[in-house]
Amino acid sequence: MEDLARRFCLQALERSGLRYSEELRQIAVEYARWAEGRGQGRRRIAEVLGLCEATLSRWLQGDVEAALHEVVVVESAVALDRPVLVMPSGVRVEGLSERELISILAALQ
Repeated sequence: MEDLARRFCLQALERSGLRYSEELRQIAVEYARWAEGRGQGRRRIAEVLGLCEATLSRWLQGDVEAALHEVVVVESAVALDRPVLVMPSGVRVEGLSERELISILAALQ
């Protein structure tokens, strides 16, 4: 089964574009299931395959495409004296009180 990991890594280097083919994903999933059955953690398996752990987890769950979330832009007159929360991911939260923003941050921890 270790040859599956080598095969994946070699073919991944030769791929064109950013996406992995269905065949490569299936090789990675087969290897990962085998390695998990032998007690290896996902982080280590992802390292062996040269993937990030989140990508490997999505593939193992059968969701090969990243989930998309609907974004709704609402025009409103937001008071300028209210704080604005900008998260590292780029999400911007406006129009809430300081207490409401703190409760959002606490919930995200």
